[in-house]
Amino acid sequence: MSKLIIASYQSMRTSQGLYLRGRLLHGSARQDTSRQSFIMSLWSTAMRALSRELKGHALTIRIGDMTREIYTDDEGYYDCHIPTSALPEALPPVVLYAELHGEIIEREVAVSDHRGMTAGILSDIDDTILVTGVKSFLKWRVVINTLFVNAFRRKAQDHAAALYTQMDKLDQQKTLFVYLSNSPWNLYDYLQTFLKHNKFPKGELLLRDFGRHLIRKSHDLKAGNKYKELIRMMEAHPECRWTLLGDSAEADLDIYLLAHERYPDRIDRIIIRAANNERNEDRIRGIIGDSAPVSIELIDSYRELLSEELVSHAA
Repeated sequence: MSKLIIASYQSMRTSQGLYLRGRLLHGSARQDTSRQSFIMSLWSTAMRALSRELKGHALTIRIGDMTREIYTDDEGYYDCHIPTSALPEALPPVVLYAELHGEIIEREVAVSDHRGMTAGILSDIDDTILVTGVKSFLKWRVVINTLFVNAFRRKAQDHAAALYTQMDKLDQQKTLFVYLSNSPWNLYDYLQTFLKHNKFPKGELLLRDFGRHLIRKSHDLKAGNKYKELIRMMEAHPECRWTLLGDSAEADLDIYLLAHERYPDRIDRIIIRAANNERNEDRIRGIIGDSAPVSIELIDSYRELLSEELVSHAA
């Protein structure tokens, strides 16, 4: 009998309410191990990609005496927002229930309390903190790394985790970390393992649906996943002022500037790591030199900022 799985990708409480997002699947959950071989890594990747979703399926949310029934979409995802007015101050356990052919499963989700957070740090993942080879020919390095290298062996960008940890410690406010990628939700556990293993600060992980749109490029950045997820997080946390980190391999800066146009008083700083895309880096330098509307820094190494932060803190 197939195992019914309630995958929880996001469960957070903000001043705007409770946000729950995940997927209803049946099959076997895959988890990488540090000693996993190349072949087993390929098998795990295949199992993630071939997940069998339950579309249009009922899912019950229970919070104390309150219950709410929602339905998964055509790809098996559930996405629910319960406003603050419907929630008690002290939140009881949040439990999700589903049933399939007489098999009942329940899952209590751990809710991250983001209320009172006034600083947000949002970081791209691919080539910003994770070495992917996204600029390689036909992105072959991305394919090889994803298929054959398990999460424990993936290489982080030098000094990235140290800088992010330092940014967290230097900020005297409650800081929210968000990690954003165009990778599919099927890689959620894989990327969570990478972040934890490399000692990045704990935070929200935002990915996207798996499909043909992953290989189609759109010139409308506002229609893309990264822009939509960034705006979603900013609107869920209206008290936060943001630092955004990305790289020059693709259009991170352009997406961040579009977000700044929408919320000009909410983004304080944009940091872009040079990723061997000389044409784009020249363009970025031009933007910086043309009286940019927000603080923009193009850096070669995170070590530069790590030293700067340490010196500033000591002073």
